[in-house]
Formats: sequence, structure tokens, C-alpha cells
Amino acid sequence: MMHLFDSHCHMDDPAFDADREELLCSLPSKGVENILWCGTNLASGRTALAYAESFDYIYCACGFYPHETAEMDGDALAALTEMLNHPKCAAVGEIGLDYHYDGVPRKAQLEALRRQLDMAARADKPVILHERDALPDMLSLLRERGTTKGVVHCFSGSRETAREYLDLGLYISFTGLITFKSARLAPEAAAYAPRDRVLIETDSPYMTPVPFRGERNDPSRVAIVNARLAELWNLSPEETAVITRDNARRLFGIE
Repeated sequence: MMHLFDSHCHMDDPAFDADREELLCSLPSKGVENILWCGTNLASGRTALAYAESFDYIYCACGFYPHETAEMDGDALAALTEMLNHPKCAAVGEIGLDYHYDGVPRKAQLEALRRQLDMAARADKPVILHERDALPDMLSLLRERGTTKGVVHCFSGSRETAREYLDLGLYISFTGLITFKSARLAPEAAAYAPRDRVLIETDSPYMTPVPFRGERNDPSRVAIVNARLAELWNLSPEETAVITRDNARRLFGIE
């Protein structure tokens, strides 16, 4: 039996409405020992937390995704603070900066991220970071706030970018992207990164690995990400699963 930890998924997505319960109940039999269900706004964070309360092996992260930060009024922040105090809430996330799409202005995204980084520090929780086309601002803000505890999810950058994050003390996490034939930078970064600072994830229902691209992703397919990482590390899949599971449990404070 494998010992897998899917460190990032979105099980409240409508793609799972038809079989969510059945799928979640099947994960232990597929070697998935834990999942971290990541919220993107107040409603999805509450849903993730409710499921985390109901399933021993589910943990959640609560926060506001960059393009959901318009919701971050005083009441929402108070509710988020309360959620972060729950023992099954393991991180603040998914938070970050996304300059790829028009939506929430960049200045507003920066302020929202700054506030959530500070909330994470007060709660002594790691952060789960989303960054797209915003690397200079992300690195600058992380250094400004002294953020050293967290993970850059769905990492797709170069070895040099990985080093920037690793030097801050952060972890990096890899998705099915490392199975894509067109991907060059992410596999190189995964092979290069210290083995005690790497997580694996599905980002379900997105980032479906080869050979299932075009289909809905789900946490059981973290096994495919794990197998590709094992190839890059020249280890067995069983060894890589234990390493990345233990890394995730250490980062998120899970016994």
C-alpha cells in the first residue's frame, strides 16, 4: 500500500457534485492517506472545513484566492480568523497573486495577500501560495512580511525560481504538470529541489496528469505525480510517497 498525501485539491468544485462522497470514501483504499482541501473564498473554506470535521484523513486550508479577495470585508476576515483556529484547518490558502487575468486590481491583490500573510503569522499557520505572472511582487512581499512557513503550490518555474522560494524557507509542490511532454522547467526544478522540501498534489479537478489529460482530475491520481517524481529522483514510488507525505505532515503540523 502506498502512503500518499495530496497536498492541494478543490473537492467542492461542481465537477465532483455527482460522486463526491463516494470518491472521498474510496481514497484510503487507493493509498491516499491524507488530502488537503483548499478553500478559495469563505463559502468554499466552510465546506472544506465541514468535510475535514467528518473525515479523519481530510484537512483543509482556508483563505481568499487572488480573484476572490473583493469579498474580504471585516465580517469575512473575522470569520476567517475563527476558521483558522480550528484544529482541522492546517493552513491559510489558497492565497497569492495572479496577474494573468484581469479582475481584482493588482494593488488590491497585494493588500489582500499582505493581510492574509499577517493573519497566518498570528495564527502560526503555513500559507499555500498561488503565483502567476507576479513573481517579483510575490518575492518582495514575502520578504517584507518575513514569511518563511508555507508552500508554493503548482510550481511550474525554473530551478532558479525554485531556489528563490527555497531560500526563504518555503516548500514547493508539483502537480501533474511534471508528467506533460511539453514541460521542461518544472521537472528540472523537481529533480533539483531538496527532497525534504517537496510536496505533491493534484490541484483536482485541474492539472490532470498524463495519460488522463482532458479528464477530470481527482486525488487518487496523485499516485501518478508521485511515480513521475520517483523517476526524477531515481527512487522507488514507495520511497517518494513516504518522503512527500512526511514533508506535508511536517509543514502542516499533522501527527
